[in-house]
Amino acid sequence: MQKKFVVKNNSSLTLWLLAIMAFFLIGLIIRSVLAKELSVPLVVSMLVFVDIPCVIAIMWLKVFRVTVSCMGITYRNIFGISRTVDVSEISRVKWRVNNTRYGKMEKITVYFRHHKFSVETLMQNFNKYSDYIKNNVDGSRIRIVKKSFK
Repeated sequence: MQKKFVVKNNSSLTLWLLAIMAFFLIGLIIRSVLAKELSVPLVVSMLVFVDIPCVIAIMWLKVFRVTVSCMGITYRNIFGISRTVDVSEISRVKWRVNNTRYGKMEKITVYFRHHKFSVETLMQNFNKYSDYIKNNVDGSRIRIVKKSFK
């Protein structure tokens, strides 16, 4: 059995989202200083279309994680709710492989009971996770979907 490891989102995505929020905030401040007044519709639209979606995305990036250990697979969703599943409880695995001219992207979705969670190529320790799924889940439960976008 493999040692315990954690699959989580890459932290550089969080920095990109913070940079987007800072860019729009600085633009709003510059516009307000030049116009010498604060535009309420602009502030509201920035909150609704930029800040709130970025905060939700940052929460998901920071909270979501999958932990693989000898006890099974434990995942934590955006609300901080953790669920543990034994490999024998996995009903099916959908493994998507997309080949593009920019590279190969994979997404592994695990279904168990009435729940599902996905792990993608850009996440840390994806290779360990994919090896764990290949070695421990029955091959008849894994469905591989390959697409090519070139």
